[in-house]
Amino acid sequence: ILKIISMDINLNFEIIKYVLNTKIIDLEDIRLLFEADNDTLLINVFDKEIFEKQGKKEIENAKKYLEVRNRRIIKLFN
Repeated sequence: ILKIISMDINLNFEIIKYVLNTKIIDLEDIRLLFEADNDTLLINVFDKEIFEKQGKKEIENAKKYLEVRNRRIIKLFN
């Protein structure tokens, strides 16, 4: 089951597309850490505990769009 990151369908699709564009083989090992400020969303991707990559998305009120906790590591697939 895929974790819902945002109720905004387009934003959710963009984040998942960015996350899945990685070298991680076992998708169940993908972990995400979101850091949302006023107008910036940082997306940190981990393979278990190993840092893989970081992306940045400019969004007004980024915290408002997240359905997951800010600054907590979550699993993409449950």
